Amino acid sequence: MSQFIIENGKGEMFNENGDKISVLQMEVDDPNFPLGDVTNYDEYHDLKPPEKQKVEKNETTIKKKKANDLNENDASTLTTHRKYKKEDMEYFFYLVNEKGMSIRAAAKKMNIPQSTAWNWHKKGEEALDD
Repeated sequence: MSQFIIENGKGEMFNENGDKISVLQMEVDDPNFPLGDVTNYDEYHDLKPPEKQKVEKNETTIKKKKANDLNENDASTLTTHRKYKKEDMEYFFYLVNEKGMSIRAAAKKMNIPQSTAWNWHKKGEEALDD
């Protein structure tokens, strides 16, 4: 909300609606109103965190970064398979056959995926049939 102050030439001031106004002025150095503590630029500047450096990116760096991301994704998809030792499979069959645990409980105890446990169980049954 902005107001315009108009002076009529006789020292009287009016706002844009024609109402008479008076402008209040006060000393800035009055000790009752310590403005220096509120607006001390040096303290503000000391407490202000440093600004981050802006790095300009051109198209070639963006393309290189995208190419690196694609290569990393390809490598990560190839290495997601875990290799298990023969002892892991033997311990799984011990839990299921000797201890009487369910396939799901044995997989949870060994911290292996349930799909891996079901595949091992299926291969074990096929080996017994042969």
